[in-house]
Amino acid sequence: MNGKTDSIPLPLATVPFLGKPPGRLRWLRYSDKLKHGRLLASATSTIPGIACNPFHAKAVKKLQRFKQRRGPFVLIARDTATALQLARYIPASLRALCKSNWPGPVTLVFPAKPAGVTGLDPACYQKGCLAVRVESFELTTILVRQCGGLFLSSSLNRKGKPTFEPSARQRFRQHRWISGAVRYTQRSEMGSAKASTLLRWTRHGAVQLRG
Repeated sequence: MNGKTDSIPLPLATVPFLGKPPGRLRWLRYSDKLKHGRLLASATSTIPGIACNPFHAKAVKKLQRFKQRRGPFVLIARDTATALQLARYIPASLRALCKSNWPGPVTLVFPAKPAGVTGLDPACYQKGCLAVRVESFELTTILVRQCGGLFLSSSLNRKGKPTFEPSARQRFRQHRWISGAVRYTQRSEMGSAKASTLLRWTRHGAVQLRG
């Protein structure tokens, strides 16, 4: 992880609801858009999200304006190894917590290396910690692999408003912010409609913050 935007080829794809998953050319076609600071509505195993490149300052500022708050925001990681590269230290208890909850709808909060080391935007952090999840939803997994292993994510809603599905109508209404959407391709894939469980790792055990 070197913090250079050019090394993070982030994809964007618009997939019809209950349609076919995106092909390689579509991933590549839209990757350049998100790499250069556009936002992506993305289906997840929990609730619909909005994603951006965590190494791109203008993209993060745009996400902050859409969300109408400064952060912090959740990082979606490709796998446990990628997530733990961000940790300030990696005790056995943190590894065990990751192994027992990932992939899945659980976000873990742990002390992280500083932004100057990781290259992540400061909006990812709160009091020296990061909130990270490894997704189980297949299209999200493909997306994060395509984008170099990490993207920044938040629920798809504005402050005080309910989360919405990235339908064509909603994308039109939010076109100022959203450049496209990765959507569910089968009804069985639809998320739980419940925010992820939030656990904070401590030396004395995990503390549940949400869920």
